[in-house]
Parts: sequence; structure tokens; C-alpha cells
Amino acid sequence: MQEVGKLANSLDQQYYLVNKEKDQYFVLLTDEYLLARKLPNRITDKKFEIGDKKFRVMGVVKE
Repeated sequence: MQEVGKLANSLDQQYYLVNKEKDQYFVLLTDEYLLARKLPNRITDKKFEIGDKKFRVMGVVKE
């Protein structure tokens, strides 16, 4: 089962937190490319930071 959580986004970049079975991926989507990175540790908090950016989980994206 795959769960996709949408994070707060800017106008030119969209971030997603994807849960797929035991793994979790941080996904960046722009109009030019898609970049996905497997996270070494699961993110369980509603608010978190990666580098100098702060994020908040906005909820699950429906298919």
C-alpha cells in the first residue's frame, strides 16, 4: 500500500512525503523534473525540517 502525504508547497515547487510499505520517500516536483529520495529515518511529526526548509504535513492525497 502506498500513502502520499502532501506538504506545504511554494508556487514553483511541490513536496510530497510518500509512505510505501516500510519505506518513506521525500519527493520534490517542479515543472522541469521530479526528484525522489529514500529517507534513512521515518518522519512521524506533523512539522519537520530538512536542511534550511521547514515543512508541515497537510494530509493524505486521495487517488
